[in-house]
Amino acid sequence: MLDRTNDGSLKGDGTPQTDPRRRNLVADHKIPHRGDEALFYDPDNLQSLCPDHHDRDKQIEEIKGYSERRGANGWPIDPWHPANQ
Repeated sequence: MLDRTNDGSLKGDGTPQTDPRRRNLVADHKIPHRGDEALFYDPDNLQSLCPDHHDRDKQIEEIKGYSERRGANGWPIDPWHPANQ
């Protein structure tokens, strides 16, 4: 995902969002909680995403079962990533 500020007025590709039903932000869990209440309620585990990123990119992560996001050291941050098993 691109690191860019988006108040919901842009689509995932950076073009203006013209659909008023998608001009909002979605609360998303950075690390999927998978029923873990500590992760679910952890405010540091929340981020806001535009609907395009949430509905497309996050769904791909859910299908794979882990996130490909990396920390500053380049290592996967998702504990479910195969490199962390």
